[in-house]
Amino acid sequence: MINYWIIPGIIDPKKQFKAPLIAKEKLIIQRVASYTGADPFKKNKKSKIIEARQVAMYLIRKTTHLTLTGIGELFNRNHATVIHACKVVENYRETDKNFNEKFNDLFKEFEL
Repeated sequence: MINYWIIPGIIDPKKQFKAPLIAKEKLIIQRVASYTGADPFKKNKKSKIIEARQVAMYLIRKTTHLTLTGIGELFNRNHATVIHACKVVENYRETDKNFNEKFNDLFKEFEL
């Protein structure tokens, strides 16, 4: 028998892990979407959408206890994509002044 993480709000018990979209994650995604003007859920590969998705993944990772797999499932991605997104955002925060200026208010809002 396989033991899965038991999380309140699981919709489909046949899936190994279905992360519930709880208030904190919803708030982060809404803030990032309104701040960037891009929908992080689109499957498009435009840089504006990718940047919004990466920032949302990074903020969720840093401010919640959701697993990498859980965050990935929110965006229909895998855990490796979340790891990559977090590394990219951390790198941009350290090296890119334009990125920091663009997202500084958003990071302050979530105390990062």
